[in-house]
Amino acid sequence: MDVDGAVGAILHTAETQPPHAYWHGLASERAVLARDPARAGALLAPALGHASRDVRRFVARVLCELGQADVLRRALADADDEVRYEACHGVLGVAVGAAHAYGRTIRVEPAVRAEVLAALRSFTATKPYIAAGVIQLRVRLADPELLAFSRTHARDPQWHELYNALARIPGGGPRVLELTRDPDPWVRQRACVALYEPFVDLDPAEAIAALVERLADPECRSTAATALGSLGAREAERHLLEHLGDTADAGVITTLARWQSQAALPQLLALAITGNTVAIDALERYPGSAAIEDALLAVLASAADLDVRRHAAEVLSHQGSVTSVPALEQFVEHDARGLTKRYRKEAQRRLPVRIAQLRERPPWPR
Repeated sequence: MDVDGAVGAILHTAETQPPHAYWHGLASERAVLARDPARAGALLAPALGHASRDVRRFVARVLCELGQADVLRRALADADDEVRYEACHGVLGVAVGAAHAYGRTIRVEPAVRAEVLAALRSFTATKPYIAAGVIQLRVRLADPELLAFSRTHARDPQWHELYNALARIPGGGPRVLELTRDPDPWVRQRACVALYEPFVDLDPAEAIAALVERLADPECRSTAATALGSLGAREAERHLLEHLGDTADAGVITTLARWQSQAALPQLLALAITGNTVAIDALERYPGSAAIEDALLAVLASAADLDVRRHAAEVLSHQGSVTSVPALEQFVEHDARGLTKRYRKEAQRRLPVRIAQLRERPPWPR
């Protein structure tokens, strides 16, 4: 088969079959096109004006694979989002999907950059995967209008990638700090998540201060606490402790346990005894001790909820000693039968092995 024949076969299939039948297929025909990309590009170019968006999109993808950037420039003005999306990648020489990891700034001729940016800025309401890729390409092209775009679209969930993008553009840091105080709780939460990122123009101390402020916000407390943990902001420990006892917030509990906060341990033990599974799981972060073992044994003995006892048994199998063996054997022999199939199999397979190991571990000092 020559290039002309391969192009004919590809276009015939695209016109007569649904996309799933050929999108990842036609390997032999595509391999033939790769022998003479310029000839294939010239033959496929007219199909960029095909009435079917599926045909245009597939042709754009094939041209992208062939590196036919000049041919694809005419598709930058296509009416369909997915066709333009494919064309933007092809013109820039970036494989579709590769833009979904931030990389170096893409450098192309000024005229080409201007055309691609115009196409990228034309996306309004679109599919989530396209929205994310559009933002990432705009960052890699150093789009000066991206910060202004964030001021009008930050409240739109489809453009959630904006929050990560702001970490990488000048002026993005102050903008995210503004968004941590937005009236919309979803926006405040996304801004807190964005503060995980190393910003180009934001001092880490400013990010930590903004997150500490959000700890007083019940709708953002968990997200802010998790972000503080990711940033390793141990200086915020006292602020987290203030919100531990009265909220039992999962993010606060997990972050304090991640830091093995000794000041938080008594409250975590008390929460664990009440059946708080987040607190029970958090105890696994700490070095083993008699206090932790006793709390978990109390949960196994008194919790009415089987799932709570499952969490306690799992952590106790790591944190216990020979003292815990009878209670864990009782759980495996009786309680585990009532678990769902998945957890029952896990308990019956793993817990006996850990129980055998606990037999060799002396009691914790009391």
